[in-house]
Amino acid sequence: MRIKKILRVNPFKFVRWNFFSKNVIRDKGMYLITNWGSVVDISKSAKVILHSHFAINTPKYKHSREEAYVLLRDGAELTINGSVTLASRSTIQVQKDAKLAIGTAHINHESSIIIGGNTTIGDGILISRDVKIFDSDFHKVLDEDGNQTNNTKPMRIGNHVWIGLGAIILRGSQIGDGAVISAGSVVMGKIKAGTNAIGNPARSFSNIRWEA
Repeated sequence: MRIKKILRVNPFKFVRWNFFSKNVIRDKGMYLITNWGSVVDISKSAKVILHSHFAINTPKYKHSREEAYVLLRDGAELTINGSVTLASRSTIQVQKDAKLAIGTAHINHESSIIIGGNTTIGDGILISRDVKIFDSDFHKVLDEDGNQTNNTKPMRIGNHVWIGLGAIILRGSQIGDGAVISAGSVVMGKIKAGTNAIGNPARSFSNIRWEA
């Protein structure tokens, strides 16, 4: 099994990002694991801070040519605080001067995390397929006086949160520890800790009891 995992890694990208890049700052023994099909684009003024492993395009299926994407623009900062896996056809993108911190998390296929401000994602996170997490609209909406009405807002996703299939998490959202976001829900505000949130906009309807 260990040999199979090693064979999945693109050795050229692994060596480049872990040993020859000043933009990747690693704790001892922690690595940016670039499986075949990993697309990593880090601006010269951006940085990735690894306090744990970050595996890109995991799991990598036999004979698959699908890709996973990690994109950091000028001045961006991505901090990996716990082991993170990013599955194929998924994207983490941190825009100019933005910051994203992630704890232990599995990000499933076809999901996107695109950050324009300052967002924190906790430990023990399960992100299902086709989930979208955006803390900005990435365009301006102006009122009649020319003032922007859709400013980027900080976002926080707590610990031990499960985000269901096709859910959308939008700017300013604050999701408490232990919450479950049901499939297809749209979060646009606060979700109480330990509750099941459903709908558009999502609202808490029941309490959750997690078994160890």
